[in-house]
Amino acid sequence: MLDPFWEEKGYVTAREFSRFCNSVVPLARLKKRVFTAEEKLEAEIEVGNFGAKPITNAVVVWHLQSDDAHFPASDQFAPKTVPTGGLVQIGRISTDLKTVTAPARYRLVAKVAQPSPGREVVGSVFLIDTAPVNDWDIWVYPAKPATEPAKDILVTAQFDNVAQEHLASGGKLLLTLPGKAVRNFDTAPVKLGFSSIFWNTAWTGRQPPTTLGILCDPKHPALAEFPTDFHSNWQWWYLIHRAGAVRLDLLPRGLDPIVRVIDDWFTARPLGLVVEGKVGAGKVIVCGFDLTRDADDPVSRQMRASLLSYMASPKFAPKTEITTGQIKSLTVEGKQAKLRGVRSIKADSEQEGYAAEKAIDGDAATMWHTAWGDLAPGFPHALVIEFDAPRTLTGFTALPRQDGNPNGWIKDYAFHVSPDGQTWGQPVAKGTFANDDKLKTVTFGRPVKARSVRLVALSGHAEGPWASLAELDVLTAQ
Repeated sequence: MLDPFWEEKGYVTAREFSRFCNSVVPLARLKKRVFTAEEKLEAEIEVGNFGAKPITNAVVVWHLQSDDAHFPASDQFAPKTVPTGGLVQIGRISTDLKTVTAPARYRLVAKVAQPSPGREVVGSVFLIDTAPVNDWDIWVYPAKPATEPAKDILVTAQFDNVAQEHLASGGKLLLTLPGKAVRNFDTAPVKLGFSSIFWNTAWTGRQPPTTLGILCDPKHPALAEFPTDFHSNWQWWYLIHRAGAVRLDLLPRGLDPIVRVIDDWFTARPLGLVVEGKVGAGKVIVCGFDLTRDADDPVSRQMRASLLSYMASPKFAPKTEITTGQIKSLTVEGKQAKLRGVRSIKADSEQEGYAAEKAIDGDAATMWHTAWGDLAPGFPHALVIEFDAPRTLTGFTALPRQDGNPNGWIKDYAFHVSPDGQTWGQPVAKGTFANDDKLKTVTFGRPVKARSVRLVALSGHAEGPWASLAELDVLTAQ
């Protein structure tokens, strides 16, 4: 908490620290931190006195305080003498929550109004309040929030044909993936947990968890009905302990998640928990936790209600364009499906470790790259994919390498189709890609049937003779 010069690191102030670490501290025993408005808040209040003297006729007062400074409940206990050297039971709180505003975060505050003489050292790193006080966050949610989606919103835990057709028709999709269905990294997988990393993963062999909590904007309209700090707090346990981290590297660069997961500082990969985007005429929110079958606790129900309220409002206007292929790639099944149905993929040139297969592995962090060095071949370069069976195609997408290096970015291209992998004919699409790493989407003038496709890189944006590609995908007719 302090640096080598005994200065605060910013985690906590001396005054805050002295609330729970002091010679005299009020304590509360709570069975839980999350309640519904139909329940009672119950807590056992104690005082720990390790000061120099007993506290004579100590009066402990308590109140419930909302974030907007309302006090829906308060009381005090009868005076009691608190001897030194241990804990003393003061009394029991039992207050009905039916009259409090929900959803909301409250603080249960307890204060020893008649403390033993204390000291306050001005300018010191450590400070002891003269009146010991302590507080605990609790959350109160409606027992039955509005969790039924509007007619144009589909809530599902699977990105199947029904979900894709709903988006294609201009609908809104709330895709809430079970944690085990969220695609992880093949090497150094993310081990998401509610608590933070223990010490550091380099010394503990990536002992779980390997993340450092979440980051979000509490004022984001998607969280308007889900009271939260900008960081993890106790209510997030209900979601995070069963969630999977969504890989932002599989989505367009620059996508800003509604809720971000902070990765291990040794890998520092971009991760999300709740993300949104445009998919053609449709809109989608993807969550790394299930809000269908698993939404049986107050926190999950309230998160679902808040997201649905946002999606039904004009404020739901995501700016980042993503594809169905990118959404598929976020799932374990999607990674497997990307390679399913492909008989082979070949390239005229490939560098060791950057084989053609990298262009269809569903991982934007990998790539196909032509050979480099003194014997690097010049343009044109070609990628050829053969499918198990003919497909009706309407276009294709090409994602340039995503590591910030423009070497290999394709400039001029031609796209061919073939019924047999031998006869190609004239290209069905030809043009120039923009000089950036954004997803390129090309649609044909009319659907074409093909068993093989060939993308030809005619030139590149870099000065060298290289071509590279993170992902190549075809668009098929519904």
